[in-house]
Amino acid sequence: MIYNSQLDPRWKNARLGPSNLTVGGYGCFICSLCTLAQVDASKLIFHKENHKFITKGGLLISPYAAKHVGMETKSSRSGQGLDEPMPDKDAPCIAITEHYKDKGIPTHFFVYLGDDMIIDPLDRKPIPKRNPYKIKSYRHFSGVNLSQRIIDMNIDLKDILKEAVEFNSKLWNVISEQREMIRNMRSIIEDQDEKMIHIQYELHEKNNKFRDIMTQI
Repeated sequence: MIYNSQLDPRWKNARLGPSNLTVGGYGCFICSLCTLAQVDASKLIFHKENHKFITKGGLLISPYAAKHVGMETKSSRSGQGLDEPMPDKDAPCIAITEHYKDKGIPTHFFVYLGDDMIIDPLDRKPIPKRNPYKIKSYRHFSGVNLSQRIIDMNIDLKDILKEAVEFNSKLWNVISEQREMIRNMRSIIEDQDEKMIHIQYELHEKNNKFRDIMTQI
């Protein structure tokens, strides 16, 4: 799985296209878009013609940027331009929050996976996690590779889980056999102990008889 961080040292100090803004400070959208497409963010950040999909103000033009990574923006049904009030039911999408507005960043973009799980490009090592943000809107794309990767990963996890269950079953059988062997060994030891006690008793009796005979001589 490819999870792009805007704080990746490979590009955090790189400029966003023709702007003076850096990826580390304002590259949340471009990194999230590349995560959706499951491509390394360098494909867009260092693209020779990135001025065609990044404005001088550092804004990413979604339709053009998406095409460079094999995706397309879905037509909006909400009347909010490209944005929708609800997440995409068919695939992961981009979510938008105003969480950092007070810090001078009007919008923050991140990947919304569904079930309140996200991938945040602000994390140095992004992984799926619970959503801590209040989401303003969503941006939907077609051709999202992340959804197929998640499906493939779930299939792999199911196979791993099945193998783990089978292994645990075999392990439990071995443990059960070992326990049975231990019980049998204990039983054998107990039998041997009883025999040893009986032999010791017989030896004690014979010694007493021998002493009696010796005292009579």
